[in-house]
Amino acid sequence: MMKKQDLFKLLTGEYGEGRSFRVSVKWVKENDREVYEHLLSIAENRILHDDWLVEYTFNDIDGEIEIIITAGEDRQMLNNQPAWIHETITLDEFLDFYEYEKYIKQLK
Repeated sequence: MMKKQDLFKLLTGEYGEGRSFRVSVKWVKENDREVYEHLLSIAENRILHDDWLVEYTFNDIDGEIEIIITAGEDRQMLNNQPAWIHETITLDEFLDFYEYEKYIKQLK
C-alpha cells in the first residue's frame, strides 16, 4: 500500500491544487456502491441514468480531504449545480469509508 502522504498528494494534487475525475453513473453503480446509493437517495424522482456523468473532486483543506461529488446529464449540468455530496474528513476516515483504490486508478 502507498504511504498516506503519497496517497493524499495523489488525491489532492502535488501542490494542493485539487484533482478530479469524471465517470459514468454505471461506473459508480459497479465500483462505488455506497456513493451510488447515496446519489440515488437524493436524485430527483430517485432516477440516475447510467449514461449520466459523476464528477469526483478532492481538495486539501487544512490537511483534510474535501470530497465533492456531483452527478448530471452532461458537463454543463455538472458545472451549474451544487454538490450532491460535500464533506471534509480526515484521511483515515476517507480510507475507511471510500473506495480510494478505485479512485486512484481513475486519477492516474
